[in-house]
Amino acid sequence: MALINCIDCSKNISDKAHTCPECGCPIQHTLAEIKKAKEKKEKNKLAELDALKQFLYFTIGFMILYYLFIY
Repeated sequence: MALINCIDCSKNISDKAHTCPECGCPIQHTLAEIKKAKEKKEKNKLAELDALKQFLYFTIGFMILYYLFIY
């Protein structure tokens, strides 16, 4: 069991609680949304790294071909 801050009132509450005892904000629903957002951010980060990797491969390949044809 961990203590987290309520998104609405910023009070410390248990991560196992279904709602905040102070303001009634639904916690489990909020935690699920946070988890989905983190997963989406991870996917975006991996996609950015893949795009960067493809760009680097293309650039290095182009440089090698350029070197072979010039010299």
